[in-house]
Amino acid sequence: MMRSRHGKMRGLLSVVSVSLLVFMLSVCAEAKDPASSAKKIKIGVAGPMKFSWGKNMWVGAQVAAEEINAHGGVVVKGVRYDIEAINADSNDYQSVVDAVNTVKRFITVDKINFLIAGARTEATLAQQEVMADYRVIYIFSGGGSPVMHTRLAENYERFKYFFNMVPNAIDQNRTYGALLDTAAAKIREDLGIAKPKVALVMEKAKWADAIVDAAKATLPKMGMEVVGEWRPSAMASDLTSELSAIKAAGAHIIYEVFTGPAAVIFNKQVGELQIPVAVVGVNTEGIGMGKRYWNETNGMCEFETAVGWDFGSVEITKKTAAVYNVLFNRIKEIPFMTAYTCYDAIYLLKEAAERAGSLESDAVVRELEKTDYAATFGRVAFHPKGHKWPHGTVWGAGYQTFIGFQWQAGKMVAVWPNGRSPHPALDAGSGWEGLKYKGTGDFKLAPRMIKYWKK
Repeated sequence: MMRSRHGKMRGLLSVVSVSLLVFMLSVCAEAKDPASSAKKIKIGVAGPMKFSWGKNMWVGAQVAAEEINAHGGVVVKGVRYDIEAINADSNDYQSVVDAVNTVKRFITVDKINFLIAGARTEATLAQQEVMADYRVIYIFSGGGSPVMHTRLAENYERFKYFFNMVPNAIDQNRTYGALLDTAAAKIREDLGIAKPKVALVMEKAKWADAIVDAAKATLPKMGMEVVGEWRPSAMASDLTSELSAIKAAGAHIIYEVFTGPAAVIFNKQVGELQIPVAVVGVNTEGIGMGKRYWNETNGMCEFETAVGWDFGSVEITKKTAAVYNVLFNRIKEIPFMTAYTCYDAIYLLKEAAERAGSLESDAVVRELEKTDYAATFGRVAFHPKGHKWPHGTVWGAGYQTFIGFQWQAGKMVAVWPNGRSPHPALDAGSGWEGLKYKGTGDFKLAPRMIKYWKK
């Protein structure tokens, strides 16, 4: 019996010794690799993950988090933190309730420090209420209606936690207006049409309402005539009736505004029906698909011109090409806007937290307000408290301009900024003369349009 007990004791001691050895080795490993014992900063990324907008949000955030963690993490008052990015499909396009519940779950269950989210203004307005209730910083992935900022101007203390990575719809409209001005100038020059007619085709969404209103007010001042307004669903599957009406109205230009999959159907049908127009404007879903969009439209999208993100061919800032290449290699197609905005948002949060020496929301807000950052597709600075759009991104020459791309022979070619100042009616400010990013080409009209309208 004594031998048996001694044997058991020796076995127990062996187990204890092994456990102690494993513990000591793990301690040594952590000492050699500080990152393994770093504290965490949780950043929730919420978006429509079934669509290009959301998918690219997540990739951009992941890449930035990986880079930051690999290069020392976030250091707040001498303490290292690693970024832990988590994602969720907030279903913004189809359900405001889903969008709100996703944010609530991130805050109350996952205990996030910061939020990057947003795709549709209607959903974001509801999410802002949750943000304000819990005082969690919310960086919007890009654009949207100015109402998201006017409510901040009216109640700064409640909504000050909201920042937008991209200029709002009214500022964006100045870019779209410049693209329309480029098309109109070409139509006047090549076709001899003094007053081009424009059809407005804009998805039925709150964020697009401001663009419709701005277009109706501004295009006539630019020497163009608005011949009609069509507001299909972003999820529409057939737009032949709209296109027939547009052709009958004698339109030379279609001013499109789409964020949903209807854009793919629309531009495919423009080509199939041989509608003799220049399509110019916004097509985030199509642009986000890159070469796949060209294939899905069977090349019918050729000569469509829209704000785009194929930054592999242009040089906007020193980091544009490098970030584009990293994102492209991860996504395996042209990165969409939200890949860049979420990538840059992670870095903005890192720098603001380090400057603040805190992860507390009010302290980080104060530092975010000081942002002046050379991002991947332009300089990011936020409008200050007291502006009509507080915490909105500054638009203009030397800041964010957006890039106008045109599909030409299966490639997206940058065609704007083109070195010329936008029409004075756009109130675009100064600094545009000579602003032409390296890699920019010339805008072209579709041959079918020249054949139909040539006098």
